[in-house]
Amino acid sequence: NTFSDKKFINGSWMDIFQSFVLPRVEGHIKTQCQVEAIDYQGDAIDVKCKGELFKVDKVILTTPVPLLKEIDFSPPLPARKQETINQVEYWDGFKAFFTFKEKFYPSFVDYTIRPETDGQVSLYDAAWGQNSPQNILGIFSVGRPARDYGNLSAPDFKESILQEFDTIFEGAASRNYKRHLVQHWAQEPFAKGAYVSDYTPPRVVAQLGTTVEDKIYFAGDAYTDGSDWGNVHNAIGSAEQCVNQLIETI
Repeated sequence: NTFSDKKFINGSWMDIFQSFVLPRVEGHIKTQCQVEAIDYQGDAIDVKCKGELFKVDKVILTTPVPLLKEIDFSPPLPARKQETINQVEYWDGFKAFFTFKEKFYPSFVDYTIRPETDGQVSLYDAAWGQNSPQNILGIFSVGRPARDYGNLSAPDFKESILQEFDTIFEGAASRNYKRHLVQHWAQEPFAKGAYVSDYTPPRVVAQLGTTVEDKIYFAGDAYTDGSDWGNVHNAIGSAEQCVNQLIETI
């Protein structure tokens, strides 16, 4: 219970976005418009959505890596970029929140995964530091453990995870269980996973973020300079880096 963390109180990153970013761009956002193709052969770039065509000077792609494979690029992306997209390990992701009658767990627990390159599992007090009377234990997993959790049926997952918690907390989970909810990111059509594996070589991550012909730019937690990746703060840093690169070409 000595875990130190700076966190939002009764809020989230979404509140930051809605308060400081959205007001300036809301009128320019087009939703329900899945991009199918990007043609960057000419001076202008054609971005094709279902039923609509947009002509633009530059494109910034912030899509998760797996979804890059679903966009038809003309001409095709450079061979090295395609090879990196196809070979990079994109971790599966799984989250669940369990509400209990009593609190019997510390603020943070890490599982030991072998080999460690297979992924991660962490338990955390999701109500820690919040103005909440509820006892909520979160489980966050990526990689192989996330895939294993996600492959279980709903009843099997509940039974399996409570047994897992009972082993750690001496049966307290089953005695105090009230309800739970889950999210399996691999099943989300516009995510298809969590993020690039922590064990990816930095040069590979840097290659993911390289600009194509000063026309197509990439921003997001997977498209950094390779010094770090994953997590919201890296997505923000990547966006700033991307926009600065774009401005230099105008």
